Amino acid sequence: MGENGTTPVRAAARRWSATGAGRAALAVAGALGLAVSVTAALGGFRAVPPEELLVVVAGEPVDLGPVAVTVLDHLVSDEVETSRLETIDGAGAWLVVRARVEVLDDATHDVLPDVLLPPPGTTLTDRPEMQVLLRDGTSLPQGHPGLAEEIAYLWPVAEPGAVPARLELELLGSTPYFSPAYGREMWGSPEPVARVGVPSTVEVPEVLVEEVL
Repeated sequence: MGENGTTPVRAAARRWSATGAGRAALAVAGALGLAVSVTAALGGFRAVPPEELLVVVAGEPVDLGPVAVTVLDHLVSDEVETSRLETIDGAGAWLVVRARVEVLDDATHDVLPDVLLPPPGTTLTDRPEMQVLLRDGTSLPQGHPGLAEEIAYLWPVAEPGAVPARLELELLGSTPYFSPAYGREMWGSPEPVARVGVPSTVEVPEVLVEEVL
């Protein structure tokens, strides 16, 4: 275990190593010891081979570079964020993964990186359709230094039964950079560095339940 109780995945992070192709965008993760540069076009990372992914357990903080992530549990429900669910073609329910996220550097991040990837074929999209701050229901929450927040990540699923009770997720590492084209902070292409088995729960976060008028 490293500082702040996080799992040391620095060795995996070093194996990403920047490609050096193209013009490197401004990398702001130097304070974290990640000696990488990020190319604006390609993200600049090489993936860790699947057999080398660190295996962690749910409830254990994992240091992913700019953030530490503690995956807690998951549920499948068609009774949360129903108005958004109805707009997604083929969706029958949400896969909701609850995780605690803490920024490790000294900067506020207006956009948090993608940190979780479901098994192939489980969800209709690889990236979460929604990110919700469980404290107050804010969507697309910011990340503030030293402030751990519980966030719900929601993916649409076609068949709720396709999601196993013990779900295995990959944890993604990426590096922030400033994009002159978009005029804001963005993230280099996320790549898997660890995997975690996530238990199921029947406890539905109240903030995700819409009021029926």
